Amino acid sequence: MSPADTPPDPRAYQDLAQSEARYRTLVENPNFGVFLLGPSGGCLYVSAKIEELTGYTADELYNMPRFGFRITHPDDQAVGMRAYRRALLGHASQHQEFRLLHRDGSYRWTSAACFPVRGDGGRVSSIQVVLQDISERKQAEEELARERRIADAETVVRLRIASMDHARDLFGVVAAIGDQLSALHVEHDSCTIQIINSEGTDFISCSRKDAGESNLRPLEILHSLSWEPASDNVSRYPWVCDVWRTGRSSYVPCTDDTSPLPQGLSLVDAAFSHGTLALNRLGVNAFDPAQIALIERFARLLTEGFSRFFDIVERDRLEGQLRQSQKMEAVGEMIAGVSHNFNNMLTMILGNLELARSETSGDAREFIDDALDASTRAADLIRELMQFSRRDDKQMVSVDVVAIVRTAVRLCQRTIGEAAQLYLAEPGYVLPSVHGNASLLQQIVVNLCLNARDAIEAIDVATPRIDVEVHDVVADSGRCIRVRVRDNGSGMDDTTRERVFEPFFTTKAADKGTGLGLTTVYGIVRDHGGRIEIDSEPGSGTQFSVFLPVGEDQSATPELASPRSLTGKGETILLVEDEAGIRHVLRVVLERAGYCVIDVEDGELALQLMRDQAPAISLVILDLSMPKMSGVELLQNLHPLFPDLRVLIFTGQNVDLEQLPGASDILTKPAHHHELLEAVGRGLGHV
Repeated sequence: MSPADTPPDPRAYQDLAQSEARYRTLVENPNFGVFLLGPSGGCLYVSAKIEELTGYTADELYNMPRFGFRITHPDDQAVGMRAYRRALLGHASQHQEFRLLHRDGSYRWTSAACFPVRGDGGRVSSIQVVLQDISERKQAEEELARERRIADAETVVRLRIASMDHARDLFGVVAAIGDQLSALHVEHDSCTIQIINSEGTDFISCSRKDAGESNLRPLEILHSLSWEPASDNVSRYPWVCDVWRTGRSSYVPCTDDTSPLPQGLSLVDAAFSHGTLALNRLGVNAFDPAQIALIERFARLLTEGFSRFFDIVERDRLEGQLRQSQKMEAVGEMIAGVSHNFNNMLTMILGNLELARSETSGDAREFIDDALDASTRAADLIRELMQFSRRDDKQMVSVDVVAIVRTAVRLCQRTIGEAAQLYLAEPGYVLPSVHGNASLLQQIVVNLCLNARDAIEAIDVATPRIDVEVHDVVADSGRCIRVRVRDNGSGMDDTTRERVFEPFFTTKAADKGTGLGLTTVYGIVRDHGGRIEIDSEPGSGTQFSVFLPVGEDQSATPELASPRSLTGKGETILLVEDEAGIRHVLRVVLERAGYCVIDVEDGELALQLMRDQAPAISLVILDLSMPKMSGVELLQNLHPLFPDLRVLIFTGQNVDLEQLPGASDILTKPAHHHELLEAVGRGLGHV
């Protein structure tokens, strides 16, 4: 039997059938596309999946010249060509990724395996390509890579926020947001943030191009989100506050002639906690939904940034208050020393003038009266200076601030007259009391109102007005009574505002003031445990806000003491004073009033004399600043030895009775004769 007559092996038929079945399974698998290419690149076979991926029918693909190039993305054709050539040489290639073009212009990512198909004699007769659609995986990878880029960009902005050290650094944060959005292909012409006040009645803008000195000041003075409207921004750009209130972004694909902005802009506003982030670009519909979503994401970063921003603002405010307080404290110490010396000189001047007046008449008395008047005004000036430098708790009781302000405003209305309209806004409910001195608190309001009048008179104001308001507020330190005095006068520049509380600093003419009005206000406010704030700009008026802590002591105002006798009954008074001129004046005044006077010039002599003659001494008049042994040291020695001894402190220093155990009263230099005699009478118990 010849080989041709040999029947086929049944197992060979079985193997062939199994092979065809496996191939058919591969070709018909919906997840894979299969096509065959001839050695010349023509299409020999395509599966249904290839028709789906390309949008072409099998017949169209069979008749398509350069089939492989036509359905491959131009950027990926080199990948396909390398795999095809390797297959022609008998080498398989796997995991080749390229984009398959659809006839509608879209494309799908595929992963391909390229196998040589051998014919008779083992030569490569065709190339089989098996494709798997990996578009979803590629899209996920691209989304992950994009998310990483966005996260990196957010990190850059967060680091810029963390590095903020001054309010002006907010401009750098805005610039960083703009740069990172550009890097993420959100092209724009302008990147700006709008900071809106808590009332939604005004906002300020901040962008990279605005980072000049003229635009820094609104940030530098931004101590809180509550400020009076200073622009027409809200009425000109109403959508800004709408976006902030609702939290919903606004997109204008193209501004027209009804917009306050140039025509032809695409504009996006996205909300954050304290305003909006706005980007614009010249062109119609320049931002797509994905870019708008990205802008909204960076707007949320600004919410984090503003927490840091207001921490910095609060720190700067507290540091400024500390610097101001330290400066004013140093000035106060200097004033206290100078005032003491002036008070000694004025004591001698006033005392001798009053003595001379009592012994003269006619024209000479008129000259003395003029000198006395000038000396009294000088003494008042020193008292104002001392009020700035002292911390005096005497005569502090529970007082009704509203009643005090009401009285002060009535007084100012008569003083100011027609120079300005003065308005008082009172709360519609009873305010808690403040622990303070009524006359000093009244002086605060009077001084601030007179200062407002002077500011109004400095410029031509169509409707000059001064507004005084009293309300209770909750501040960082607790509940306070806020007294606010606002004018529409000339306002202040930065230099004036920084120096306004300094003694003798004034912008008025030489004959218009001493420069102590606001200095006195500062001292009184400080002594009441409060604080004072200024809000002012040139041409925009000035607002002073005084914050007084609510008092805990609700004790009633003490009754006035009964008048005291000005004449003595021969009592012996020990006068301890190092200034010979003052000793002489006081001796004469006291002896004329019926007292016996022993005077010594220092504490050591006084202590020795008291040890020798204590039973004869009814009262000690004691100066505090003396050589050898000071008045304080003498008092410390006398009190244990003579606990019932009455001691009248007569000094030009700022002291409190509580600081001087053993002292019965304090009289501040300079004093008129009747004031001295009244104090002596009180000390001796005269009625």
